Amino acid sequence: MTLPNLYVPTWTTTIHSLHDAAQVVGGVQRALLPKRHNSQHLPLQPIPMGIHTQTIPGGLSLSLDYGEGRLLFETPGLGSKSIALEGLNGDKLMSEVIKLMRQAGFDQEVPLEAPLTTPMQIDGTIAAGYAAVQYAVFTGLARFKARIEGRFSPIVVFPHHFDISTVIFAPGNVEMDEGGAHLNFGFAPFTDGQYEHPYLYAYAHPFPEDFAYSALPGAAYWHREGWTGAVLNYDAISAHNESEWLIERTALSFYETLIGAIADK
Repeated sequence: MTLPNLYVPTWTTTIHSLHDAAQVVGGVQRALLPKRHNSQHLPLQPIPMGIHTQTIPGGLSLSLDYGEGRLLFETPGLGSKSIALEGLNGDKLMSEVIKLMRQAGFDQEVPLEAPLTTPMQIDGTIAAGYAAVQYAVFTGLARFKARIEGRFSPIVVFPHHFDISTVIFAPGNVEMDEGGAHLNFGFAPFTDGQYEHPYLYAYAHPFPEDFAYSALPGAAYWHREGWTGAVLNYDAISAHNESEWLIERTALSFYETLIGAIADK
C-alpha cells in the first residue's frame, strides 16, 4: 500500500482542525463513560474514515469522517445526524453536539479541556489521505503485535495529542499499569515545537540512563530532546511502496532494540 504525500501547504490547518474536532468527540466520550484502568475511557477507535467513540451507554455514538469534514451523531431516538466542520470552531461544534444530546435525552455536562476558538479549515483530499495513513498505521501496528508475546493495550487514538498509540507491558508489570515499566508504540500527526509532520515512534518507560544506543534501521533515528525514543518520519514511510509492511517491520525492530530496557522489570 502506497500512502499519500502530506507535505503540502494545507496540511497544518487541516490536521489542527481535525485535532480540534477529535477533542470534541473525545470530550463527549469522557463525560459519558466511567473511568477505566490506564485511562482507557479516554481514547477513540481508529476506523477507515477517521475515528469513532467506544460503546457509550444509551446508544450514543459519534464519529469523524475526515475526508468529508463531518461529525456524525447517532442515537436510537434521533437516528443519524451530520454536522459539517468547515467554518465552525471547536467550541461551536461542541454546542451543536450538546443540542443534539439534549434532544436525545442526554443531560450530562460536557466541558472541553480548553477553549477551541480557531475556525476549522479542512482540505478534503488531505484529510481523507490522513484517514488512510492513520488506518495503515493501525494495521501495521496490529500486524507487529501479532508477531510478539506479551500483555498489550488496545491500539487507540488519544484525542488530546491526536496520536494513535499502544502499550506493551514489561514482563514484571503484571497489573498492566501504564505507571509501571512498559514500551509505547505510536504515530503522531505532529508535535508542537518539535515535529510539523507525522512520525512513527517508540519509547521505553522508565528509560534507563545506561541504555546502549544501537543503530536503528533505514531512516529511523533516536530522538533525545525532551523525551527519548526511536523515530521514523512519515516521508520515509510514504516513500515505501508497501507502507504497512514498513510500519510493521520498523515497529518490530524498535521492539527488539528497546525490550531489553524493561525486560527485567
